[in-house]
Amino acid sequence: MNPSRWVSDSTGRFAKRPHYSPEQLDSECERVISEFLQGRYGRVAFPIGTDDLTVLLERDVEDLDSSAYSVAYDQFHRTAAMSQR
Repeated sequence: MNPSRWVSDSTGRFAKRPHYSPEQLDSECERVISEFLQGRYGRVAFPIGTDDLTVLLERDVEDLDSSAYSVAYDQFHRTAAMSQR
């Protein structure tokens, strides 16, 4: 996937970094998940199960800390609940 443009990187880590349009990201994500589900089940069906997402991520990353999401999710909901009081 080619970036729609290159932009200056404000972190200073890179001179420029790729920028992708939301449509490009949507298309790429749909392609990846569809190919994964087709290969695993012979069909594409939504919604996508948590187990399927975990297998897909574990396939493509070296180190997945699945508890990191749970901690962030819990903190977000605790903060939201306190702000509603």
